[in-house]
Amino acid sequence: MKMPEQETHFSNGARAIQMTDVQRKTVCAWLDDRKEVHCCCCQSTDWSIHEIIFELPQHRPPALITRQVFPVIPMSCSRCGHVLLLSAVALGIVRPNPG
Repeated sequence: MKMPEQETHFSNGARAIQMTDVQRKTVCAWLDDRKEVHCCCCQSTDWSIHEIIFELPQHRPPALITRQVFPVIPMSCSRCGHVLLLSAVALGIVRPNPG
């Protein structure tokens, strides 16, 4: 049985969407292809992948109605807590936003 995507909305207009198993496997495969991703703060290679795709809203003047977002998947260093954001579009998890 497939679980529906769980979506959270924030007051600033951003959304967070729970990753599916396929999306999680895609992120893990991407990381495996790179062998070791070192934290730029402490050089650790021990990362926690967050289970949520976040949307970072682009800064736009208030008069513009269109809402452009940048979908990201956060990873945090298990040693020091540094957060690395991966582009969900570049990883092929989310389709690019037209426009």
